[in-house]
Amino acid sequence: MTLKEIPKSIDELKRAEKVYVMCRRGNASKEATELLLSLGINQAVNVEGGMDAIRREIDPSLPNY
Repeated sequence: MTLKEIPKSIDELKRAEKVYVMCRRGNASKEATELLLSLGINQAVNVEGGMDAIRREIDPSLPNY
């Protein structure tokens, strides 16, 4: 889901058990998570470090974007 799609998905997001937010390096997802929290999506979780951290720490076979 993109940031543009959030307004039309607010109800769905509020019903979700967890909403994980991830980007390439973690900066944009941090801002997006803060936005979601401010909109009442209290189960939003930022994936710190983004895909770069997952590639470094978990799965180095993932492509580098």
